[in-house]
Amino acid sequence: MSQPPQFPFVDGQYCDQELDGSVALVNPANEESWAEVGQASNALADRAIQSAQQSFEQTWRDLAPGRRAEILFAVAREIRARLEELAQLECQNIGKPISDARDEISLGATVFEYYLSLIHI
Repeated sequence: MSQPPQFPFVDGQYCDQELDGSVALVNPANEESWAEVGQASNALADRAIQSAQQSFEQTWRDLAPGRRAEILFAVAREIRARLEELAQLECQNIGKPISDARDEISLGATVFEYYLSLIHI
């Protein structure tokens, strides 16, 4: 089973700078620590928000509807392709039954498919 990324992903790259230490991920079902990840500082969180806003303003809002639909469909397809891996991670992180985690990951893909269906091409 894969581990989550150890560092926040901001502006297209994993950031090992501007951290406020690390946080242990604990499975609440068995209280075992299963991973440790870097905790973003407020400055890094602000940079992530600014980067997302800039991406929207410079790219996403001007994309043709068909291209937006392609991207959303690709996200949904990738979620479904990695459903088991993501469900296992969710199961460890939240401590819920694997069947519930699978359902929630599948629902995540369905949400992307729903919103792509609303795009008028």
